Amino acid sequence: MLYRRRANHRDLAILRVDPSILDLPDVVIADGNASSDYTRFYPSPIGLSNLNEELVFADYWTDNDLIAYWNKKRIKCSEVLVLDQVDPSLIMGSHVSCRESELKLLELGVTHPIDIMPWLFFM
Repeated sequence: MLYRRRANHRDLAILRVDPSILDLPDVVIADGNASSDYTRFYPSPIGLSNLNEELVFADYWTDNDLIAYWNKKRIKCSEVLVLDQVDPSLIMGSHVSCRESELKLLELGVTHPIDIMPWLFFM
């Protein structure tokens, strides 16, 4: 999703959440992009054992084999799905693409750490 929204990077932030979110009731782990027909869903936290950590945290998911590329791309988008909302107390920080984005968060009154990491936004 970030790749498709990269032109709007100044208006986006990635939130870092406390890992304890995995212990909340009804949290689900998706082993790929939740919209994919090939993704499976597992209860958290035991569903973590079904993730391919190397592919989830890979910097690149390109592959000469088209099927392998699609699978790597799907896995890179693994998700933690939280019912209703994430309690603000579980937000540990933010990643943004640039100083402009950081200033926007500060103007909103954000007090948690903000890291400028343009590569996360395909820049």
